[in-house]
Amino acid sequence: MKSIFKVISFASYPALWATIGVTYLSVNSGFLWQNIVLSFLLHSFIPLVFVWVMVKRGKFDSIEIPQTKHRSWVVIFSLVCALVFFTITLQENVIGITTETLESAALSSLQFEFLIIWNQLILLSLIIQWLFNRFSFKISIHVLSVVGFFTFFFSMGKIITWDKFWEQHGFWNQEYAIYLGIIISLLIAISRKQLKAHKTDELIVGAAIGVSIVFINFYVYEKLGSIFYF
Repeated sequence: MKSIFKVISFASYPALWATIGVTYLSVNSGFLWQNIVLSFLLHSFIPLVFVWVMVKRGKFDSIEIPQTKHRSWVVIFSLVCALVFFTITLQENVIGITTETLESAALSSLQFEFLIIWNQLILLSLIIQWLFNRFSFKISIHVLSVVGFFTFFFSMGKIITWDKFWEQHGFWNQEYAIYLGIIISLLIAISRKQLKAHKTDELIVGAAIGVSIVFINFYVYEKLGSIFYF
């Protein structure tokens, strides 16, 4: 049974949710494969290489990064990588997107807007992780990421004023998304608990942050636009 929990934990590596979100929001952009590759490199692979190098050099205790001080270093490094990805995706809008119809152009523009909001959510989540690490409180990034992912994609058609347009053209079944999200989130939380990677309060706090940061992010974007739009 422990091996199953390890597989679930490994398969739900937090940064992979960032790439899944980027993939979904890039389908009609004309930059799908570019965004997938760049997201995988900048959100997952390069930060993982950084952790591996630090473990090999004896700077970190293990790949699990048990110490919050070391987690802060990883978060800062990941934040820089995420900012690089954000900058690149912003340039895509400058380049422009070629579409065949006005309808597809509208959908591409809409998805790009959501991609900006998604990128901002990734950056805000990293900042919050850094703050918790600064106060030496360990939270479950696995749970935060998966809960944030499903909350975002379930809520984006309900919070933003373009909900009717999105429901008409999107391919995210909101009716089942919440049930799927709950099941997957519980499986990941149980796995992390059984592997003794986190205590119960760390899992609960991670889930609470995952939900709340999505609505905070939507609110900030509606009131101020993207605070990282440079």
